[in-house]
Amino acid sequence: MVIKDSFRNKILWHKFVRTETIADYLKGVEFLRSHGFIIHDIVCDGLRGLFQSLRQYKVQICQFHQIMIIRHYLTKKPDMKATQELLAISKMITHTDKEGFIRILEKWHEQWSNFIKERTIDRKSGKSTYTYPRLRSAYLSLKRNLKCISYRIPLRCRKTGSY
Repeated sequence: MVIKDSFRNKILWHKFVRTETIADYLKGVEFLRSHGFIIHDIVCDGLRGLFQSLRQYKVQICQFHQIMIIRHYLTKKPDMKATQELLAISKMITHTDKEGFIRILEKWHEQWSNFIKERTIDRKSGKSTYTYPRLRSAYLSLKRNLKCISYRIPLRCRKTGSY
């Protein structure tokens, strides 16, 4: 794990971990605070529960990681039109402002909301499940993280070096 000062482009704290945990993030933040650093905001990979744990700060999800979450659900080359459009919309995060992105996502949802709500009944069990659960999950991830995405300003991802 690495905590980096984005203004001076310097690594301030690091820790070798097998997997990142919220406790590791909190240790890093506490280290910075105890050494007199002022934390303006935090850009992270979107670890579940991290935003709530660091709620006293402005926390954003790395653009690259949000796009990778969407790509995980939708694949690189989706075959359905709704899926292709949502993947393309997710890639707009780095090229648009917050209001524009929200408008585009809402327009997509208006067009495809019935499609992502579609349910299929399993003949054997009789249980109803979403017909397109991965598309639904991708959309809900974007919607849930709308307020946490850093828009327009491409931020370099520390893990991959990508934007």
